[in-house]
Amino acid sequence: MIAYMERILQDTDGESKPDDDVSSLSKILDLQGSIESGGSTSVASKDFGGLYTSEPLALIKPTGADDIARVVKAASRALHMTVAARGNGHSVNGQAMNDGGLVIDMRSTEENHFQLLTIDVLGGLGQFGIITRARVKLQTAPDMVRYIRVVYSEFEAFTRDAEFLVSRKDGESFDYVEGFVFSNNDDPVNGWPSASLDPDHGFNPALIPPTAGPVLYCLEVAFHYSNSDQLSTVDTPVQFERFNGSDQFTNSGSTGLD
Repeated sequence: MIAYMERILQDTDGESKPDDDVSSLSKILDLQGSIESGGSTSVASKDFGGLYTSEPLALIKPTGADDIARVVKAASRALHMTVAARGNGHSVNGQAMNDGGLVIDMRSTEENHFQLLTIDVLGGLGQFGIITRARVKLQTAPDMVRYIRVVYSEFEAFTRDAEFLVSRKDGESFDYVEGFVFSNNDDPVNGWPSASLDPDHGFNPALIPPTAGPVLYCLEVAFHYSNSDQLSTVDTPVQFERFNGSDQFTNSGSTGLD
């Protein structure tokens, strides 16, 4: 969530130092948690992407929803200072950073919240708002997952099969369906290697038809199962009768992951 608030200054203090701003801010907000500045904000100056470094004015460590609400309400009275909520810093393009503004460290509220919900928020589900209370449906993670990737050279065949899979009723298709596009070359980031599930199931470019264009299309599907399931039970739903005999895909592979 991005909010805006003015830098809080005394009328006669137009050139105050950052430490003075933080001191004034701390007095006005009167938080139960803490407000840190200087070297203590270094954890909020970078993220997982490693592309940018931005030093915030202060790092706010709230104890709960009341502290967060105080900061957001203060933002409604201001114009020039931004407020950003930060979980574990998993953003890749600086989204959780805030140059010269305030960063709310959501990790400081972990002890006061349901653990699984807290993990969801820290993992990025709070990037479009500061979540202080939510009702989220949770489910047990599967013991095992079987992944399959099917690569297409024709966009029409790719979209046809994707629409077919996502339109099936629950229990009649895979538990997960996703599609993506990659370059028809050996680029290690965006090319053939990006379509491989693991080194043992590499992509074979020799299967690419000569009519293929500059990009290829991949459907990734997954089936969840438990350790007690028989192999035949796992193989039954993982059937590609619709794809059998088709020359629209160039490679596929599957793996089981813990």
